[in-house]
Amino acid sequence: MTTRELSAPPVEPVDVAAAKGHLLVDHDGDDVLIAALIRAPRQHVERETRRALVIRPFRRYLDAWPERRVVDLAPSPLHRVVEVRIYDAEGTPEVLDGALWLADLGAEPGRLMLRRGVMALPGRPLSGIEIDFEAGYGTSGEDVPEALRQAVLALVAHWYEHRSAVVEAGAMAVLPLGLEATLAGHRVLTL
Repeated sequence: MTTRELSAPPVEPVDVAAAKGHLLVDHDGDDVLIAALIRAPRQHVERETRRALVIRPFRRYLDAWPERRVVDLAPSPLHRVVEVRIYDAEGTPEVLDGALWLADLGAEPGRLMLRRGVMALPGRPLSGIEIDFEAGYGTSGEDVPEALRQAVLALVAHWYEHRSAVVEAGAMAVLPLGLEATLAGHRVLTL
């Protein structure tokens, strides 16, 4: 099972103005750097928590349905399942009617269940099932929980302050104090 992000988020959870305010930067000379520093911390927070901060599309690939016919859809939170496709042996996709599956948007991670009695077996042996879904808290940075926005800002500040080519021993390896504790309560755990 593989999940691929289909497009980058349309906005970041914090904008350059908010990051500059957090950094106490009052000039425009570092705006490009600060914008880049927002993307990298957002990606770090998402990877560590297995969450998407802003809604965007993903695709889950399966070779076959799991034994219980339930598929976890990470990252969380699951916003909606867009489409389920099954490929035949020739590679032709068939869109599975939405009445044949059930999405659990409240689970962590979200889940999709193929209803009992539905025979939707792929003919293609590899990645014969594709599930398109959207995940994220909302369409703007204000929809993201404040603790996760603060984690992004803490990393922006840390990487802004430690961006020189010559770094004191281990300075880049250390994350800001309290970051792990902030992210711990938002991690989606797996078994």
